[in-house]
Amino acid sequence: MREAIFESYQECRSVTLIVFSPFDDDEIRGVITSIEKPNRRVKIVRGEEDYIWIKIEEIISTKI
Repeated sequence: MREAIFESYQECRSVTLIVFSPFDDDEIRGVITSIEKPNRRVKIVRGEEDYIWIKIEEIISTKI
């Protein structure tokens, strides 16, 4: 999982994150543009002005 996040961040490659949700897990596709180690979260950009911050512990799995 870590490898896919770092690969997306370093190489600007698209990645799919499966993120925990209480009702049904979310599938989010985009490019990781920021990793905040102190806050344990990543910023994934899905479009030109569409991004979301996700807590690392909420990420269930990743796919490149």
